[in-house]
Amino acid sequence: PYAMSRPRLDSGEVIVTTGGEGRAWADGGWRVLRAGDAYVAGRGAAQAFHPAPGRRWRIAWAHLTPGGRAEATLPP
Repeated sequence: PYAMSRPRLDSGEVIVTTGGEGRAWADGGWRVLRAGDAYVAGRGAAQAFHPAPGRRWRIAWAHLTPGGRAEATLPP
């Protein structure tokens, strides 16, 4: 299962759930993310996310860099 934990993001990031269920750390607590939900972490923010226990989680994400350039990763 895909999981990520970063103490400080170098760029902003948007994660969109395309299927299944995951968890993301936001505003001091874990938030549930289901299909259609999005999570935005600003530059310099702490970030953590992972699939919900026993669940599959499909996501697409984009890194938002200074100067307005975005790098997106989409599921196949």
